[in-house]
Amino acid sequence: MRRLLATVVLGLVACVSVSFAQLPTVWQKSNATGNLPTWFNTSSAQRNLAYGNVGGKNRLYITYANKTLSPILILDAATGDSVGTLDTTGISGGIFPLNDIEVSFDGVIFAANLTLNAQTSAFKVYKWTSESAAPTLVISYADSAYRLGDHITVTGSTADNSVTIWAAATGKKAVVKFTTANNGASFTPTVIALNDTVTTSATPKVYPAGNDFFVSSAGDGIREYDASGNLLGAVASMPTTIGSMAYIAGGSPMKAYVLGYNYTSAQPGGTPPQFVQVVDVTNGINTADSVAATPVLGTAMNLNGTGDIAVEKNGDGTVTVYVLATNNGLGAFTFNAKLTAISGQGESTPTSYVLSQNYPNPFNPTTQIEYSIPGNSFVTLRVYNVLGQEVATLFSGNRKAGNYSATFDASRFASGVYFYRLHAGSFSSVKKMLLLK
Repeated sequence: MRRLLATVVLGLVACVSVSFAQLPTVWQKSNATGNLPTWFNTSSAQRNLAYGNVGGKNRLYITYANKTLSPILILDAATGDSVGTLDTTGISGGIFPLNDIEVSFDGVIFAANLTLNAQTSAFKVYKWTSESAAPTLVISYADSAYRLGDHITVTGSTADNSVTIWAAATGKKAVVKFTTANNGASFTPTVIALNDTVTTSATPKVYPAGNDFFVSSAGDGIREYDASGNLLGAVASMPTTIGSMAYIAGGSPMKAYVLGYNYTSAQPGGTPPQFVQVVDVTNGINTADSVAATPVLGTAMNLNGTGDIAVEKNGDGTVTVYVLATNNGLGAFTFNAKLTAISGQGESTPTSYVLSQNYPNPFNPTTQIEYSIPGNSFVTLRVYNVLGQEVATLFSGNRKAGNYSATFDASRFASGVYFYRLHAGSFSSVKKMLLLK
């Protein structure tokens, strides 16, 4: 198994020396490159970021962890340049009124406060339907004495009620999952108790992976749980000094990766680098293998485990990894994740939306799903079990007009009936398929 061998080259731009690939840089504004933006605070103020396509524009959003309300910065994701701020009128509550921010698959922005005890100061989440919109309060959760808001994760779309907001309770063995039935106007909480000997530590983050989910926290590394909160194991080949994390999967054959933000680690000379490590978990967490890392963004101290990761699937098998390194800057890097689940744009442009029946059907363990898009659309193709639970996202992103094919690899799933749903623009269609092993 390849292992991380990071060293800091004194007098030169800091970088990670590894026995696996260093991710190419798209842009970087950091201590390592000597070009920190003027707005960047080196006193642990910037802790979280989000990526999203909002209003047809690829954006990053940066929050400030301050006791007084600070602006949410809007950045051009292609360059990292600041292009404006969001309206924060009426936001209040918590030790920090705004701490983390995320974007749904259909471009709706959500941001949360940080509360040390939700019963005495409610955990709040606000929603922006566009960059020019005023925020609206959609969650005010005061049912548990949890510290919430160090990180949130938002998945799904408000358009089809699949949007879900995840938050882990710091210092507890619990995750709160918020779901909606009215397109994100309000949310219903469900507490998932974690069946684990380890109590979630500082700056925890939850990231769903089909029916399962991962939880990272400072000092504990990354651990995987099933939908009921039962521990499945810890991600191998990953240090425990991991704060934020992300998960990506897709392709044919299926590929799956966990990305961990390494906020500090023992290095020659005691230097604490800030970088993201990519681990291949395609064959399970117990055989996880480190495959790539971003360059170091800087070596300024960051012992509280803050910082954040966001990912953008580019539609060509590659992923852009966005990193906010507390006290050290931010950057964008490219990872060839081989997420080639969608391929083969046809020669002729289709004139209507079509979702075809998968073939073969029944299947074991892979099947093809073909569909056609007549015009540029935001497209999601997801697979669900008979309980209506999402088990795989085959694609989520903007697509041009064309004919496409997706491969669903069900080698990790049990026999039974599954459903796949295509959502593109105002079009939606669901079909049934049968896995027989």
